[in-house]
Amino acid sequence: MGGEDRLYKMARDYYQKQMTQQEIARKYGISRIKVSRLLQQARMNRIVEINLKAPPSGFAELETDLADRFGLDEVVLAPEEVDGEQLLPSLGREAADYFTRSVEGGETVALTWGTALSAFVQALPAENYPQMRIVQMLGGLGNPEAEAHCSGLVGRMAAKLNALGRILPAPGIVSTPEVREALIADANIAAGLEMAAQADLAFIGLGIADPESVLIREGAILKREEVERLKAAGAVADISLRFFDQEGRAVEDPVDQRVIGLSLGEITKIPRIVGVAGGVRKRQAILAALRGSLVDVLISDIATGRWLAEQE
Repeated sequence: MGGEDRLYKMARDYYQKQMTQQEIARKYGISRIKVSRLLQQARMNRIVEINLKAPPSGFAELETDLADRFGLDEVVLAPEEVDGEQLLPSLGREAADYFTRSVEGGETVALTWGTALSAFVQALPAENYPQMRIVQMLGGLGNPEAEAHCSGLVGRMAAKLNALGRILPAPGIVSTPEVREALIADANIAAGLEMAAQADLAFIGLGIADPESVLIREGAILKREEVERLKAAGAVADISLRFFDQEGRAVEDPVDQRVIGLSLGEITKIPRIVGVAGGVRKRQAILAALRGSLVDVLISDIATGRWLAEQE
């Protein structure tokens, strides 16, 4: 059997008959590694030509282009042309779908807070992941009864997945640096933050440095003058109360010394960070996070995806 004849037969077995490389190796009496090399050679010799056809929606092409452009692992865009009250449920469904297809069941998952993540947890189907751990990466913010409160999200997500929930028994921001130092010296709080820092993946929302944002509406998170000071220093958005500018660079501020949660540097060391955000008001925050490589996966909406494609 000639060389190209053998390449053709192996390629037919692999691509048309759906045989595994191990099965082909046994059939021809060679190693699996050699099968892999020969299949690669079949493509190089143009015995195999692979053609991809994008779906008619064009979403996949845009998602792939954005991922390549910003160096992301994946971009997922909610297909509906939505904003307003339909936006969050749409983002939540896409985030839940991404979660269920990308986890194996034994991961440690860190959460921030916010309405987008609340929609994500709401959309999750019931699963049985007793080896999974859901942890807070930031202390509680705002009204503990609110659906977007971080400890509530951790509890709800852990209950849906039959997973272990690890609550951080502390507020997200305190009155002075001294109070923060005293709290993070507590063994339970320190252990919770360490667990969050060692997470396998994190789901994060993106806040905006806006006097009308939830940071002020919730009442006891940040004062209006603090937000104005952050904006004057160049802050456009935050992840877990860690602020950054339009290029995704950290903006240092006295607020940092009062936050009980992971630093921006610690957050970016988590292997897979999934950002869930969309809508017109969040676009500059999303762009800044992408420019700064602060997320690995972006879940947003199609209109925001088209807007991102138009940016320099």
